[in-house]
Amino acid sequence: MLNKYFSALIFLVLPLQINLAQTDSVQTSVDEIIQQLLEESGDETDNSGLIDKIEALADDPIDINKASVSDLIEIPGMDISTANEILEYRNRSGRIFSLAELNSIAGIGKNTIAKIKIFLKVENDINSIDKITQPELFSLQFRNRISSDLQQKDGFIRNKFAGNNLKTYNRLKIKYNHYRAGITLDKDPGEKSYNDLFSVHLSINNFGIIDKVIIGDYTAEFGQGLALWSPYSFSKSTDAIYPVKKKPHQLREYTSTDENKFFRGVGTNLNFKGYNISLFYSRNNIDANITAPSGYILSTPISGYHRTASEIQEKNSANEKTFGGMLNISMFGKMNLGLLYFYSEFSNNFLPNSIFDLKGRNFNFYSFAYDIYIKDINIFGEASYNGKSLATITNLEISVTNNFSFISSIRSYPRNYFNLHSFGFGEQTNTQNEFGIYNGIKIRTRIGLFNLYYDQFRFPYASYYSDLPAAGDEFLINYSVSPLQKLITTLKYKVENKDVNTKLGESVQIYNREKSSFRFELEYSLSNEIELKSRVEISKYKIDDINISENGFLIFQGLKFTPTKNLYINGRIIFFRTDSFNSAIYEFENDLDGTYSITGLSGQGIKWYWLIKYRLLEMLRLSVKYSEIYKPAEKSLGSGYTEINGNFDNQLSAQIEWDL
Repeated sequence: MLNKYFSALIFLVLPLQINLAQTDSVQTSVDEIIQQLLEESGDETDNSGLIDKIEALADDPIDINKASVSDLIEIPGMDISTANEILEYRNRSGRIFSLAELNSIAGIGKNTIAKIKIFLKVENDINSIDKITQPELFSLQFRNRISSDLQQKDGFIRNKFAGNNLKTYNRLKIKYNHYRAGITLDKDPGEKSYNDLFSVHLSINNFGIIDKVIIGDYTAEFGQGLALWSPYSFSKSTDAIYPVKKKPHQLREYTSTDENKFFRGVGTNLNFKGYNISLFYSRNNIDANITAPSGYILSTPISGYHRTASEIQEKNSANEKTFGGMLNISMFGKMNLGLLYFYSEFSNNFLPNSIFDLKGRNFNFYSFAYDIYIKDINIFGEASYNGKSLATITNLEISVTNNFSFISSIRSYPRNYFNLHSFGFGEQTNTQNEFGIYNGIKIRTRIGLFNLYYDQFRFPYASYYSDLPAAGDEFLINYSVSPLQKLITTLKYKVENKDVNTKLGESVQIYNREKSSFRFELEYSLSNEIELKSRVEISKYKIDDINISENGFLIFQGLKFTPTKNLYINGRIIFFRTDSFNSAIYEFENDLDGTYSITGLSGQGIKWYWLIKYRLLEMLRLSVKYSEIYKPAEKSLGSGYTEINGNFDNQLSAQIEWDL
């Protein structure tokens, strides 16, 4: 184990050997934006589709001379007031010839400009001093990724998994004029087939009144996600404003790896001067746990794993047929209204466990969405009816100035509102059995940026998570300041009170649980090539009624080193100790392009990793990540078929990207 401690020591010694230097500006990357939006989710599942959304926006920026307020606020870091300032400047000037003109707009700070510029472009103008963006006649993007745990897990040792321990991913995207095509292949560890997920699409875009025609796999998004949404959505984060409002894209080609909620068939978007009509048809297989011999669907697993005999048996064992349409009306560039209807029919009936559970095989959904701008006020929401109950969300966002924004959201999701394709904003992701009120504030001051929110929620009926009605609330404040040009300091405090099931001996009862965390973080640039990041975080978990109190802490040191424009090195060492998983601390890690990881660290141990990215040619990029975790007090890591016999785990990942 000496080599592990020697490697860890490098992280602590290396920063001390570097002379302090200055940098002219703080560079904001897509990775940093993704981290801000996702690191509070505490979700270890694969949500790489959210990265696809941000990357797609960066790859296909918004034309600043054609954008509406609704278009601009899709950009992370953009608020209504800033969007209106840009549009008013554009109207006074006639058009914007360069993104550098953003610096001339009063009230928009340099940090805000740095964040939003990567999502904007000036298109098709010979007078632009920026790089002129012309429609690409042809482009090709290929991404191949492979990773493996280097320690054998119990499922492989006992031959319970059908395949090897490699995780592989291959994606090909082709654009030619108005045409786009793509293929995605994905295999999880333990799966036998290297195309366990096989996704393909072909689309025609921007062809007269035809905004888009998709054949193959696609997603459909409408309103605020109560009736229809893709598999991915942002949740509460250290940005108190941006994640609350969903930005629907009607129909979009599917390029991600989640094996749920996407459609397989044909869909089209049509534009008629302020009217957008979307029509779609899908017939797709889904994973299901089906009883024999009755053939009822007991559940629809969403893990996407097909490793064991039972998981393989559930794969594609049921079928869903879906068709419907969306009508969106835009008026005056300030109002958007939408109507949705879709029909869903399953091959088998659902078997309910209670009077509130999903029953039958045929379902109809109706929805109305609205998005209205009145100067610096945005009123938006959705009401969705499933034939039994009405789910609603109502939101009000106010940008008093560029420096002060406020949002309030009220959500009401009845217990008998069922929809496998919904993804509404809330404490839970199933858009069911929840009532909540969320208030968020973002304030820019001379002494720093404050984000804070307070969310109250209750679950009126018993659910999978609680045997009785439950309630809770959550408060977060995040403060960030740059006292020096090279230094960013962040303080974050979060506390959540929630009624939870707690097992005492053989009985399970409901108690109020409080979980809190405090974080202190420093980011500092030593030179144009070297950036350091340090964090200290403590957590506390307690249930006062039964005298449970647990604590945890985490310390890490990170290093970003860019010795040349073609080479990027990112490393981190983390020390952690918690009393149990109850007080686990979640740590967000940038990973290979197109993915990320959020790990709940508990117990006592050390983790470290190196991430290296190298541009071999202008069109060819290579990247490698190696990570280790060591828990000296443990005899095994994990549980069930993923258990490792020993206290040490490591993983190696590699990726090649080719852009033509």
